[in-house]
Amino acid sequence: MRVFAPILLMAFTLGTAAFADDPYPFQRSDGKWGYVNDDHCWVIEPQFDFADSFYEGLASVSVGRKRGYVNENGAMQVPFSDGFNQRFSDGLAPVQFGRKWGYINDR
Repeated sequence: MRVFAPILLMAFTLGTAAFADDPYPFQRSDGKWGYVNDDHCWVIEPQFDFADSFYEGLASVSVGRKRGYVNENGAMQVPFSDGFNQRFSDGLAPVQFGRKWGYINDR
């Protein structure tokens, strides 16, 4: 049962909608990801290997194998670390370090 729990949790968190005003991820021609606004102007310069949408004011980003969370101004809210993370929902986000899963909060 533990093997399927993260997958089920991921399915539930994927249904959470981002707000229309949030910057959204956009990939530059060199492959780097950043965030643009509705006018397609960069609000966070491309610097990530992967960038997810904002949920509850934070977005999961990665550089290499390191993952972390940025706020809508581009400041790191949760520093980069090895592991896997998912979107925030109700102030919590599931994270994986090695074979262990846990939660971090958005504060």
